[in-house]
Parts: sequence; structure tokens; C-alpha cells
Amino acid sequence: MRSDMAKKLVERPRHNAGDPNWAGRGARRAARVAVQRGDDAALPTRQPCRPRARTKWLNENLAPLKRFLRSRIGRPWDAVYSELRAHVRADNTVQAHIMEHLYQCVHRVVTREPDGAITDWSDGAPRPLYANPWWPALYVDPADGCLREARAPRPTGSAYLPRRVRRGDVLYVRWAGHWHRVTVAERPLNAVGKPPVDALTGEPVRREQADRREALYGLPVRYAVSATRLTPTQRQRLRLPVPRRRPRGIP
Repeated sequence: MRSDMAKKLVERPRHNAGDPNWAGRGARRAARVAVQRGDDAALPTRQPCRPRARTKWLNENLAPLKRFLRSRIGRPWDAVYSELRAHVRADNTVQAHIMEHLYQCVHRVVTREPDGAITDWSDGAPRPLYANPWWPALYVDPADGCLREARAPRPTGSAYLPRRVRRGDVLYVRWAGHWHRVTVAERPLNAVGKPPVDALTGEPVRREQADRREALYGLPVRYAVSATRLTPTQRQRLRLPVPRRRPRGIP
């Protein structure tokens, strides 16, 4: 984490921090112009006697904090929190304000439902956890204590198609709009050494892609050793579904 994170988050000026008496000044300026021009009809009928109170609020740039947290997905939360607190002082008002936004981004009191959905209990009442345009859906996995990101809710109805189908001992996985015959192997998340390459996605098998591998193969420790794309004839013979339209956000 960069040492000037606190400065990067508060580098922008506050909202509504201009002239607190802008309304009264504008009315008096319009009255002076009307008097100079001799236009009595342009004189204001009402004029404030005192400045109107205005409220200022902070305008933090939270993009660096969100990028930092997303880059630490898959790592133990205790290590990520220690790295953040090494550069954020609790006795500094501006820097301590970062911790409030940290807990808005990372949810620590969560449970995993049988269907894989994440439920947040931070407010005392259960609510589903998923990303929104303002805050990432990051949470501390209750199983291993690592930082994870909740997946967006799957579309329902005819737009949704399964990612994987097992026919006997053979696993078929849908990726990039096509079905593939996949052979999987397992690799522990804490394994050392050079990671192998997933034959389906083409990505190295690292801890950061554990959520994607779980969605594709059923377990985060699995990865594809070989992947063969099926032809349309093979797909029809196996009766694998094909979407009429490709849902946004689902490969």
C-alpha cells in the first residue's frame, strides 16, 4: 500500500464549500444594477436580511482505496488490515475517516448460504450482499478469513443458463458463449511454486481467481487441465442449452 494513501483520498475540495452568502450577494448585485439603469421593474421584491447557512460535506476520492482492496482479494484479511493501518493513524481526524469508508467496503459479519449466496449481518438484520455502483461487495470469508468479493446476482428466467453440466464422469463447462469438455485437477490455495495455467481461461491458477474457478468447476481448488471446445453437432447430441442472447456480465 502506498504511504500517501490518506492524501490521495482527500485531495479534492469539499462540496458546497464556496461563498456561504452567494444568494444574498447575487440579490444585492442585481438591485445595484437595476438602480444604476433606472429600471424600477427589475428591482427584487424580496431580499434576504442575513446570509443563508450552507452545509459542507466531504468529497473523498475513494478510487485508490477500492483499487487497493480489490488487489488484495484472496489474501488474509488480518494481513490486509495490518497493511492499511501501518499508513493510517487513528489520532488524525482525516486519516481516521478512511476507516469509516473501509468498513463500508468490507463486510466482516457475513454468512454463506447453502446456495452460495452471501448474507450480510452488519446492521443486525440479514440482507443479501452484492456489488452496487458505489461500493464494492467485499467481505471476509467466514471459512478461511480471506478477503473475497461477492458475485452479482444471477439473472433469472430464460436468460440464465448453467455454467457447468456433468454427464456421467465427464464435465462440460460453458465459457465465452461455447461449451467445452473439461478435465479438472485440484491444487491447494496455499500451494507454493510456479502455478499451472488453466486450460479453459488461460490464466495462472492463483488465489485471486478462486471465486471464478468455484463458479466454473464447483470448487475453488479445481482448475482445467484440458479443455476441448464442442462442435454444434456434439452440443446438440448432448442436448446442452445455448442462450438465444448472451446475458451481460456472464461469459
